[in-house]
Amino acid sequence: MKVFSTRLSREFEEVILVPIADSHDSDAFADEKYVEDRVKFIKETPNAFALLNGDLMNMATKNSKSDVYADKYSPDEQLDRCIERYYPIRDKILGVNEGNHERRISRDTGIQVTKRFARELGIEDRYSPSGLYIILRCGQVRNKLRESNGSGRIRQICYTIYMTHGARSGRKAGSKVNALIELSNIVAADVYIHSHSHLGAIIPGVMNVPDLRNDKIKINDILYVNTAASLDYGGYGEIGEYQPVSKKSPIIYLCGTKKSMDADLGERMKWFD
Repeated sequence: MKVFSTRLSREFEEVILVPIADSHDSDAFADEKYVEDRVKFIKETPNAFALLNGDLMNMATKNSKSDVYADKYSPDEQLDRCIERYYPIRDKILGVNEGNHERRISRDTGIQVTKRFARELGIEDRYSPSGLYIILRCGQVRNKLRESNGSGRIRQICYTIYMTHGARSGRKAGSKVNALIELSNIVAADVYIHSHSHLGAIIPGVMNVPDLRNDKIKINDILYVNTAASLDYGGYGEIGEYQPVSKKSPIIYLCGTKKSMDADLGERMKWFD
């Protein structure tokens, strides 16, 4: 698990996190416009940031479920396309995880294509081949409390995010949700982001944590998010008789004036035609 810490603007009263995963570029059923619209939104919205959670590229091989002969682009072309797509928002990408599709190349050749992607964008410090723990500070508190580090500056709101592409899925919604919720067995965080299963889901939760200063138990709100895939129905999903799922994928909102998190399926966003 890699830890990445970042501070965003104190001017932000809200931070919008747009997770992007399972876009499977090069798959015959990939909805490229869906991904490009999200990238455009991030680029044009000052307080919007991206979390790239794996399977950005399809990377079919002869030994994979995906049909290597059906891919539209070679692995090298997929990497070039991915770099070109996300380069305009490179400074707004807060995290990059490797997915199981990219891991096909790592396993067969030892070349980590997602690491090379992050290096080309100059964000290798926020890349992980497994899971990424993000400590994110943004905005500033309304009550004017000062930082404890002696800087004299007003305290920012701090959020912790654990994101991993995931390896568990299953055919039923229950097993996919279980894989998401059980992330809190790994590490304590405010927001958990899981992908891989292609089922968009938003689940609010709570966690009992010890407050050792006041000798009591404090109840913390947490947010579980599972991302959808930008794939139309067909291919090995249809061959394997998997149920079609929606492409609508969660958007996360972090308040910049008090500790508060929310998510929806993008209803508040102005998407592009």
